[in-house]
Amino acid sequence: MNGAVREHRRVMEEHLGRKLLTNEIVHHVNGDRTDNQIENLVVMDRGAHSKKHFRLHEYRNRLKIENQELKAQLRMVKQNIRAMCNN
Repeated sequence: MNGAVREHRRVMEEHLGRKLLTNEIVHHVNGDRTDNQIENLVVMDRGAHSKKHFRLHEYRNRLKIENQELKAQLRMVKQNIRAMCNN
């Protein structure tokens, strides 16, 4: 990055009135990396940041599985309705 400070880090440093430590990460709360409003930024250490993203990844995977299961159930309901209508 040639010594340039990324925008979200600059915004947080101005807000805190100090430079961020090397182990401090600025996390975008809503996940939108272009939204650098201070309300969307939070400082965390690297470990906490990694754990947060790991938990989000696990949650997203659970939702995908649940979505697939619901789609399968919906297909079965549609098949049952079609079968009932054909009788």
